[in-house]
Amino acid sequence: MTKEELDKQIDRWLKRRETIKPFIDRMVKLNVRREELLQDMKQLQEDYIKALPFKVGDKVIDEAGNVGWLSRIVPHHTPSEKYMRATLGLVFFFYMEEKDGTRAKHDVYTYGRPTKL
Repeated sequence: MTKEELDKQIDRWLKRRETIKPFIDRMVKLNVRREELLQDMKQLQEDYIKALPFKVGDKVIDEAGNVGWLSRIVPHHTPSEKYMRATLGLVFFFYMEEKDGTRAKHDVYTYGRPTKL
C-alpha cells in the first residue's frame, strides 16, 4: 500500500467519523436520559411503598380472610430497559398466624390488598 492510498483511507475514515459523531452524541444523551428515567421510576415505586398505610411487620388481614404479619412488599414489575414503564402494582407476602397465635415459619402470598388490623 502506498502512502497516497493510505492517506485516502485515513481521509475517508475521518469523514465517516465526522458524519457519525453527532448521532453518537445524541445516542449517548438519550441513554443517560433513559437511566435517569429508570431511576425516577424506581424512586416512584419506593415512595409509593413508603406511603402505604401499613408497613412490614404489621399485623394484617388479606381479602381471603387470612390473618398474619406482613413480611415483604415487592413491586409487581420493576422498571427495566426492556419494559420502560412504571407500575404501582405490588405483591404482598406475610407470615400467617398459626392456631396458637404465633407466626408461621414461611411467608406466603396474600390475596389482594391487605388491611391493617
